[in-house]
Amino acid sequence: MNWLQRNLSYFCALSSVISHANTPPSARAPHYREGPGLFSFVPRAFSDVPAFVKALDPRDNWREYLLIGGMTGILLALDQPILDGSQRFAKHIGLLSEGDDGRQTTVVASVNLFGIKAPLHVPRGPVATMYYLGDGLTALSIVGGLATYGSLLSDRRAQHTASQIMEALLLTGMGSVILKTSTGRESPFKATAPGGVWRPFPGPKRYLQDVPNYDAFPSGHVATLMATLRVLAENYPEKIWIRPLGYSALGLLSFGMLANGVHWASDYPLGMAMGYVAAGVVLQRRLPEVPPAGGRLSWQGFSPGFFAEGTAVMASWSF
Repeated sequence: MNWLQRNLSYFCALSSVISHANTPPSARAPHYREGPGLFSFVPRAFSDVPAFVKALDPRDNWREYLLIGGMTGILLALDQPILDGSQRFAKHIGLLSEGDDGRQTTVVASVNLFGIKAPLHVPRGPVATMYYLGDGLTALSIVGGLATYGSLLSDRRAQHTASQIMEALLLTGMGSVILKTSTGRESPFKATAPGGVWRPFPGPKRYLQDVPNYDAFPSGHVATLMATLRVLAENYPEKIWIRPLGYSALGLLSFGMLANGVHWASDYPLGMAMGYVAAGVVLQRRLPEVPPAGGRLSWQGFSPGFFAEGTAVMASWSF
């Protein structure tokens, strides 16, 4: 059995294993009577924290904890071979070259925010582009497009979707920072040992001095894309292409971050779960109740299959 059969299916399956663990989306679009406040997502994100913490209570979600913990444990044992194999595969098919480590960017502009210079980076090369699928800039571009469209056409659904994405990203970001600074795992490209060294609770000063030394677990990029995807899909249930496109992007992002050495495969399950749960908390409190139409075939994404001959990726649909 070659490397592709043994390992490539892992990151394809991981990119959407959460997708079919929930009820099918309603076929009816939500209706919002009023628009959101311009920056209402900021206080709302902080008000979501208690519900977010409650949603993570292991007493109510022990099956999910077993699934995520089991997947993370398996991948921890396979992290170094998966990483090495993905990088060899990326070079073999021409996605990486000797002069391109997959993290190259170009600064196209620089803005000044309250006296702090913020350069605008764009990716160079295919692997760096995959990496930027989970970057905040991608999510903010989606938010900007929805907000502009909603304002010009008085489309309250677009306005609320943009606001909910921002709210989910703030909530996800808070959780990610807490976990990253608690676990302190080395990123692969900075690793001093196979699988990376863990240095829990490095403290804010040490963390900020050398972020890649403590920043790998869990993946904030995966959490960001997952949260954005779920908010979009549940606000636009009639757009049946959102989930297949989104989970494909999640698969590319997952592979890209292995290829460029930013993340280990075991950083993904918890990152996906965090983004998914954060979006769920936001949607539960903000999305108008819409009775399910039923009887509609909907695409639910991919899920992993484990057989005696090896691993596989299975597509799933539901009514």
